[in-house]
Amino acid sequence: MSYDNTNVRFNINKIMKKILELNSEIESQRISAILNENNIDFVIKKYKDSSFSGVYESQFGFGDLYVNEKDMRKAALLIKEVDSDYEVLPKFEDKDSNNKKDKNKKVLFTSIVILILIASNIYFVIKYFDYKDILEGENYEGVFVSKWVNDMKVLKTNWASNSNTAFIQYDDNFNDVFERMDTYNQNGELTDISYDTDENGIIELSEQFKTDGKLKNKYYDRNQDMLVDSIIMYERSDIVQIYIDNNFDDIFDSLLIYDTEMNLINTFRYSDYLDLLKMKN
Repeated sequence: MSYDNTNVRFNINKIMKKILELNSEIESQRISAILNENNIDFVIKKYKDSSFSGVYESQFGFGDLYVNEKDMRKAALLIKEVDSDYEVLPKFEDKDSNNKKDKNKKVLFTSIVILILIASNIYFVIKYFDYKDILEGENYEGVFVSKWVNDMKVLKTNWASNSNTAFIQYDDNFNDVFERMDTYNQNGELTDISYDTDENGIIELSEQFKTDGKLKNKYYDRNQDMLVDSIIMYERSDIVQIYIDNNFDDIFDSLLIYDTEMNLINTFRYSDYLDLLKMKN
């Protein structure tokens, strides 16, 4: 449908949106036909005025094409099919074309991310094996000789002088942090086992052994402040002594003495000792 601007009875801009400036009546007829075929309502606001004998049309064109806002994209694409040179207002792009562009962008972005991840993994694998190679071999000025064993989960270090075991360090999960280290003297006798179970670089438990292989002492760092807060001593063959720092103030406030069957023999408390001193004073 169309109407002459001399008979306008409503504000067209409030109802429909301008989508194209028409240059001639022929152009108007071509576009009207395709819009009618596709059941799109439209209005052509003509510039024609009989008092100017065609001057309006020659100077300003034939008129403006308006469609409902909901039909703007569909109408724009249909008009572009008639002639791609038409300047549709506003300019619409093919939705499928946009989707393809977005898809291509996503594929490109994903490819870049995958390449970065692959490069990062290669880098860290290389660095990991470089780290392994640095640890393995002769070190500490020829005092020790190290070698990875057990599928590179264990670093075994020997005394260079006699090839006896000096250290055995365990990295069970391949994260370059040792969870346990066994220490031996030059005679190959186990002297100490240290544990870092949460792999934060702080020893939670250290066990010391006598030359006959029997347990001598256990040292605990329960709050992981790098200070011993509990000690279990097996030095004497008849008793076991346990020192405990309950409030982590670096002062042992309890001493428990057990027999070899772990029956409690006696208990000493630092607070009792302080009370005794006060009484003496």
